[in-house]
Amino acid sequence: MELYPCAWRLGTSLLSSRYNYSSNSRGNFTFTSFSTVSDGLNILLEAYESLLDSRHSFSKHCDVESVRMVKKEDHSKRTELYENVVHPVVMYIDPTSDVRHCIVLIQSLQKQAVHTTILARQTHDVVMIHLQSVLIDKVRKLACVHNIRPISPLMKLVPLARSAARWDRHKSTDSIPILDIRLMRGRDASRTLKLLQETMIQRTRISDFFYIGKGSDRSIHTSKNYDLQTWLQGIAVLLSHDSDMEWVDEKFEFEAHFGNFYPFDSHVKAKVDTNVHSLMGVTEAQEKGILGNEIIVGITDTGLYINHDQFDQSSRNIYEQPDTTARKVVYYNPWQNRADESEQVVCGHGTHVAGILAGSSFSRSEKDLGIARNAKIAFMDIGTQNEDCANKMGCSVQLEVPADASELLRSQTKVGARIFSLSWGTGGNDYSVQARDLDAYLYENPDILLVIAAGNSGGLERDQGQRTISSPSGAKNVISVGASLNTADTFHNFHCPSLFNERTVAYFSSAGPTTDGRLKPDVVAPGMLVTSSQSEPSGSVKKSKEICSLQGTSQATPAVTGMAVLLYEWLRDGWWKNGQRDYAYKMDKIPSALLKALIIHSSDESLALRMAPLPHTGTFTCAGTERKSWPLSFPDVYQGYGKPKLSNIATFAFINTSIMRHEEAMRNVTTLPVYFLPNSTEGSEPRVAHQQSVSIAFMAPKNIDLRVTIAWTDPPGSLHAQTQLQHDLDLSVRIRGSDEEFYPVTVESGTKRDRKNNVEMVQVAYTQLLRAARTAETKAASLSSFRDDKPDNIAFVNDAGDILVEAIIYGHSILLADSQAFAFVASSSVIGSVIREHDNDPNHRLWRSWIFITAITGSLALVLLVALGVGRVQKRRDKLVSLHAIGVKTPSFGIDEDLQSIATTATSDRRTVSSRTNNRNDIGMQKSECGGENVSHRRNWKESEASQVESLSHRQLIPFDAKRSSPHSSHGRKEAISQTVL
Repeated sequence: MELYPCAWRLGTSLLSSRYNYSSNSRGNFTFTSFSTVSDGLNILLEAYESLLDSRHSFSKHCDVESVRMVKKEDHSKRTELYENVVHPVVMYIDPTSDVRHCIVLIQSLQKQAVHTTILARQTHDVVMIHLQSVLIDKVRKLACVHNIRPISPLMKLVPLARSAARWDRHKSTDSIPILDIRLMRGRDASRTLKLLQETMIQRTRISDFFYIGKGSDRSIHTSKNYDLQTWLQGIAVLLSHDSDMEWVDEKFEFEAHFGNFYPFDSHVKAKVDTNVHSLMGVTEAQEKGILGNEIIVGITDTGLYINHDQFDQSSRNIYEQPDTTARKVVYYNPWQNRADESEQVVCGHGTHVAGILAGSSFSRSEKDLGIARNAKIAFMDIGTQNEDCANKMGCSVQLEVPADASELLRSQTKVGARIFSLSWGTGGNDYSVQARDLDAYLYENPDILLVIAAGNSGGLERDQGQRTISSPSGAKNVISVGASLNTADTFHNFHCPSLFNERTVAYFSSAGPTTDGRLKPDVVAPGMLVTSSQSEPSGSVKKSKEICSLQGTSQATPAVTGMAVLLYEWLRDGWWKNGQRDYAYKMDKIPSALLKALIIHSSDESLALRMAPLPHTGTFTCAGTERKSWPLSFPDVYQGYGKPKLSNIATFAFINTSIMRHEEAMRNVTTLPVYFLPNSTEGSEPRVAHQQSVSIAFMAPKNIDLRVTIAWTDPPGSLHAQTQLQHDLDLSVRIRGSDEEFYPVTVESGTKRDRKNNVEMVQVAYTQLLRAARTAETKAASLSSFRDDKPDNIAFVNDAGDILVEAIIYGHSILLADSQAFAFVASSSVIGSVIREHDNDPNHRLWRSWIFITAITGSLALVLLVALGVGRVQKRRDKLVSLHAIGVKTPSFGIDEDLQSIATTATSDRRTVSSRTNNRNDIGMQKSECGGENVSHRRNWKESEASQVESLSHRQLIPFDAKRSSPHSSHGRKEAISQTVL
């Protein structure tokens, strides 16, 4: 055995002799002492981070690889079987190379699918890739690969080290965690278990320290019935047989996310209210009949008391096979049992959250509790109690979930569930194996949406409750939900309306950021004192209509899920187009990224305070608690993007506009329109490729602030990763020709980018846009003065005061796929005040919904070709008044036919504008023109002139419209595509 000298320095100077190695005659190594487990693991984590931070760390740093005990390999004994075994390796890619091409080249060397994850992205890309042993030397010889090393045994403890960072909060120093050992895919768990047990018996004479986890063929766990020294011996055994092992982490117990309300339990009297519905802004949609019709929602929880009036039905044939004709519960997967157990005997957790989401009275004698009351339920029961205390007060409920995320969701997706509500999780590492596996499942199934409770650990006084997000709520592709308070009248007995109101975030609500710095929770919803359906004791068959009040992020989660269900129906049935059901505009397949983007986009900035933790004992005072509470900023780690509200995005204004007076139609407008992509069938999603740009242009109305949001379903991260974001997209907003650009509200300090989150939002005040537009006009006028063919005028702001705005989505790093699909949402004054003066043209209040999306690619030759073609194109457009922005013309924007149908005044010969589109790397440019005059007489609009298009790609503008088929777009480097949304 060879021990690098650096290991001695690490063991003596850093570990202070608390974490030392010795090797025996058999070549195995053991721990001689380890008095503080968490300290040793924290140092391991620091060493690992050092390894990722520098591409020279293998030779320059005393890092994890240096600590590794290295056994010299006998190449003569290599077998074909060994050469085909897949191992995880860490690879540094030369930053001067084409990184995307390098990864594709390496992946192509293997016939089977290759698991690839970006571990770090600083001055270089550090990638973990699973390779066959025989290929490692081949990859090392590639010019684009700076270095490659197998994952060492100690590096496989990194997930455990991340979890250990929280041990001082959740357990005593001497607590012995149960370990979760994840095996490499394809390994034989029984064989590995036998090998570990044999070695453990040799060392300790203990035969039952390791066992195979329930519901998984890739997980081995350790027993909790032994002392620290035995546990350390188990670690040593794992490290000496690491070839089958992918990583080691702590095994966490899942728990339902109840919140405690210490001083006030005696004051609470349950009664049905509609506060949650109104706070979520779903009332108007419900009145229009959007109720979750023909939608199956997946709920996985402690159990469901089906004899409650909110879930009761004639059919009980739901346990073995689904019954899609059933009134409410179409499928019940008894993973644990068929009961809803509770520590309080009644008021079971699963029954309560299901009522908030989809409860509806079977007898029709009670109020429907659910936000999506017509939705049906596919339920999975994961709760159980020990037989010794079942149905007794204080008997805890254990949650057992399948180790494989696909097993967690598969049975319900087979029934038709596409939206899931999960009100439970674990402490410790917020990006655990469950979070990673769910991200992987959602990446492969981008039409499935998961809404998950953030957790109830925010009441910790240390760091004001930060870094307490539970798993799997820390997953990137889910919606993580925190808890705000209900309305002030819910708490009228508490005599503290300044604190106990809907503008306060609950003290128990878990807060971010995540371990890698991402913003979580995504949103918050009412979760403090929420009334819903009450279960009965296990085994009871009593018909019940009882209700009870609970609180926690568990209660907030089904509120957001219910809103997502209604939003899904609003999109599916074509309500989004004209404010009424119109199947001509139905969306057959709705990406979860679009639902997530719309929900986050709908949030308001009304939240003001984060409530301080309430006292466990002693006297509560309103003034004292309010003084200890702290103000919120938008967005932040307590509220995320705030409280979503369906009424901020779902418009129900355009009903019978052909016969209704236009003024009456406008008075029915409940919110300004929201424009989004995709807005049609599958294949209409905008996509962006590595280091290329997509441009989306639109008109921003006068005196109305702008909000733009994007979201995307990201490839799964890794428990070894420094940052979990794999595909890094950048959003910005600008006025073409202006030097001023507007960036996301989550940009990192000192930068103009968000490098951590797969949701980005830009907010810009109208005054800022106007200033930038005037600057751009001045600049464009100055440049055009040197041209012979001077335009009539140069204007980024039209006569109505509306401003031409451009959103840029840039693929900063998209290395694991050819391109990344994303969802785009834009609107004005969703959350801000409209400062427009009351003018006579209500059309001025609305966005021009001609939105075009341009994939900008090409080469420098294309730029020159554009310049040569400008003069010839202008002569063909004698009816078009176009803007010359730095000498290049691009599409103009007319008024959409939908806006024409409700306009109340004629706008004659409204000038349209166009401007140049260029990508961030100046690698290509395209030119196209479209235009038309909009003329009306006596409130009747003429048809706009047919838009004419001329682009260097010689492709027509393709409308993203549900009435028309939309081909998949290509985003190769040498193609330029123009697309228009109607």
